[in-house]
Amino acid sequence: MTLDAMYWVWLHSQSKGTGRHCLLAVANKAPGADCVASLSTAEFIQWSNAAKSSVVAAVDKLLESGELKIVRPASGSRAATYQMPLAVNFKRPQYGAVGPETGPTEESSRSENRTPSGSSRSENRTETDEPLGPETGPQGYGNRTDKGPETGPHYQSHPPKREGAIDADGFPDFARPLSDQLTLAGVVVRWPFNSGEWFKLDAAIKKSGIPALVEYARRVWDRQHGGIDSARYFLNGWCQLPPLPSADAERPPLRAVSGGNSQGWQPYSNPDPAVYKNGW
Repeated sequence: MTLDAMYWVWLHSQSKGTGRHCLLAVANKAPGADCVASLSTAEFIQWSNAAKSSVVAAVDKLLESGELKIVRPASGSRAATYQMPLAVNFKRPQYGAVGPETGPTEESSRSENRTPSGSSRSENRTETDEPLGPETGPQGYGNRTDKGPETGPHYQSHPPKREGAIDADGFPDFARPLSDQLTLAGVVVRWPFNSGEWFKLDAAIKKSGIPALVEYARRVWDRQHGGIDSARYFLNGWCQLPPLPSADAERPPLRAVSGGNSQGWQPYSNPDPAVYKNGW
């Protein structure tokens, strides 16, 4: 079962890093003692949170070591089926066990006569006596509530959601608002980012804000007359944008326009025309 296979990985596997995560992904989806499960490359990437090249290299190394075996190769949209041959029929240790898993055995040699308690009635137990609890275990043994497995969720079909997780379209949650705003602005591009580039984009969004990134991309798009097909073209520029202004930042000085001009406040300009004699 899944927990037994996962215990084998923790206790006996020689894999490390991404390879260990990939092996745990197989163990998590293997429902039987044969340790067989089907996983796609995309699922390995989600479970290990690693780049595709790292996942492919890790799986190849597991196949070479014998800790993983391909039972059925991938074909078309069908994912490959893997087996963990060294973990087949492995049973996880029962830590803290003090007896058989089914509870204490019945005490067959115990006398059925109860000691006198001062009552005049017979102390021999009959079928109509008040029950004193099950004979095969401590009182209340059969009423324990299930608290769930101690080692984590059992047989999850998908990785747990977390901040920055990938949505149903294979797109990181944090980048979706930026993609939507660019598309609405007419900047329609591909997003072939690797994991390192997604981290850079996340940092740029947090530092400069989505409106600044959209404005920069729109200006570059217009300069190139729309000849851009990948968001990678904008990434370096996004990373170099200034941070958002602090809440207490002061605006530059403005001057009032006399005569009730409907334009209201205007940016400051030096009243001495000599400063502009060089055309600055």
